[in-house]
Amino acid sequence: MLDLIAALSEAGVAAPDGEVGYELDGVPFELVWTSEKIAVQLDPAPDVEVDGWRILAPDAASIAAAWKQQTGA
Repeated sequence: MLDLIAALSEAGVAAPDGEVGYELDGVPFELVWTSEKIAVQLDPAPDVEVDGWRILAPDAASIAAAWKQQTGA
């Protein structure tokens, strides 16, 4: 997880602002950006959907692209 956070930092992504285990509709997530409505699960279940949120796997490129799209960076 630390390698992922380091890769995201290098890509210009702000640090996640939700705590580890942050829950959305009772589902815990490892990384969360609340303002951008992006949540990361180590093993995302295909049926997990939270209204208005992007649920992503721990892939730095995908997370960085989603974060930049949401922030306009």
